[in-house]
Amino acid sequence: MNIDNIINTEDNIIHLDNYSLDKLLEQLLFYIRNHISCDAGTIYLRENNYLRFHIFQNDTLISLDDDTKAKSKNIRLSLENNSKLIAVQAYNSSSIITVNNIYENSQYDFSKTKEFDKEFKYKSNNMLVIPLVNPETMITIGVIQLINKMQDDAYLPFTDEDTQYLKAFATLASISIVKLQNNILGMQSINNNLLELNKNLNTEIIDLKELKSTEKRNFNHLQNNIQTVKSALKSIKLQKDLNINDPHLFNESYSILLSNINIIEEEISKKES
Repeated sequence: MNIDNIINTEDNIIHLDNYSLDKLLEQLLFYIRNHISCDAGTIYLRENNYLRFHIFQNDTLISLDDDTKAKSKNIRLSLENNSKLIAVQAYNSSSIITVNNIYENSQYDFSKTKEFDKEFKYKSNNMLVIPLVNPETMITIGVIQLINKMQDDAYLPFTDEDTQYLKAFATLASISIVKLQNNILGMQSINNNLLELNKNLNTEIIDLKELKSTEKRNFNHLQNNIQTVKSALKSIKLQKDLNINDPHLFNESYSILLSNINIIEEEISKKES
């Protein structure tokens, strides 16, 4: 495929940010594995001083049990400069690394890969690792590992064309990942604001309930504030329904805030009647 055709996939990739992070990574990895004809692959993203394992796909071991997949989520690779792990070296050097015969290679530490092969009766033969670099900051955010390029059950070496295609793909994938991560951070900030707003509304509820029926009070400012909050909640609910954020992120604060608004409106109605 002509490398210029990668540009035609940009819209498909960018629009994937309506998914949660893992959904996005699943889609990205599935797409590139199928294009390069790889049996398996993984994606690691940086968290603090580690590469965190996020996604694993393997067509041969498609029936891998959920417990094994869940355990893999706990894998962290320390970003030590002297590490012999291929994913860490690709990350630290921001360079593409290709190994066409893992069992004959002594440059990198494939001990965990070989343990995996033994446990699941698999054979990891070749591997290509490419860094995910944010093109705006030139900061490496993670790596994609592709394992076992194959055709008709025969192993194939990775080619220069594969590498050139992956460079372009990795740039677009990085843009999409960073965009989604920023969305999540923004939504987490909104959630914190909702929690603070809940505290303020709780104070208003207490004040309203303690207000004697004979006391007069102008509720216009409070009613205006409630309308502003309701408008903001509509926007937040839309993003929540799109699953841009963690699906559990807003459940508690969002529900409590709606409940508090209802309580305040009921109390205002009682005091004004």
